[in-house]
Amino acid sequence: MKITNKYNLDSAYIRALEGGHHVRTGDLSVTTLLKPVQQILLMERYKELLVIDAADAMWMFLGTIGHSVMERFAAEGSIVERLLAVLINQDGSFAPIEVKAAQTLVAQPHEGTVVSCKVDHYAGGEIADWKFLKVWGHIFGRTDEWVKQLSMYRVALDVHGIKIDRGHITEFLHDHVQGKTAQHDYPDRGVYKTPITMWPIEKTREWMLAKIHTYQVNRELSDDELQPCSAEERWARPDKFAVYKNKTVKKAARLLDSRLAAEQYIIDHCLLKGIIQHRPGLSVRCDKYCLVSDFCAQHKAELAANTTKEEE
Repeated sequence: MKITNKYNLDSAYIRALEGGHHVRTGDLSVTTLLKPVQQILLMERYKELLVIDAADAMWMFLGTIGHSVMERFAAEGSIVERLLAVLINQDGSFAPIEVKAAQTLVAQPHEGTVVSCKVDHYAGGEIADWKFLKVWGHIFGRTDEWVKQLSMYRVALDVHGIKIDRGHITEFLHDHVQGKTAQHDYPDRGVYKTPITMWPIEKTREWMLAKIHTYQVNRELSDDELQPCSAEERWARPDKFAVYKNKTVKKAARLLDSRLAAEQYIIDHCLLKGIIQHRPGLSVRCDKYCLVSDFCAQHKAELAANTTKEEE
């Protein structure tokens, strides 16, 4: 991925972004396995064409800073930023791989699939991952993804002979505003320690094997044949129908899930001049957080469908 600098930002900031990239180790990483298969393969196929401007990459910078500070002040005796690799053999067995240099592991010939991960912190049988999020990330939550992530870390540590029985995510909400805490559903603080109930090790292994198999099958398919991303993977929000008291009012009186419900609301509230505006559902991940959405046939079809809905 190429990082551009349209606004001539400080060179130190640009180097920090470039230096914060994860070095690919092995065939797949845990964070890669968490992504939809379609996104994984499109990123592989179009990686030379992916571009992000430094002005839009603040999240990368904050993550790099945060991890560096947490690593520096971790308690003595705890393990931080441990790079692990596991060989998943074709018969479904798991074996440890000693990682001496991230670059060398990629080049070594091997059968099976090498899965790597970098564990933020573990000590005393507990594993932790540090997340630097916006407030909306806490409100809407990604707990299912975090369960899978820590469960896979637990498997990697187990294969290397390290037993883990507890896990948590520390959430740092970098855009938290204390003055908004009185608002409904707004977080009451800027840092959370969220306990994670991890899957049993055998269940995690089975999930990893199934995901790797799906990935390998889809590698043989063309872009428009790839397994579509599910609504959950797209962070999809459903269609809404906004009711306005009249055409001059800018703020909707109510958001409802169907046109029928919106029409009934107008009747029930005697809104003689009431109007309904259809707001097509959004796939938040695709619209704002997927670097390969421009290459995705599914996303293009969804945009076309939403345009048609707006015209109706």
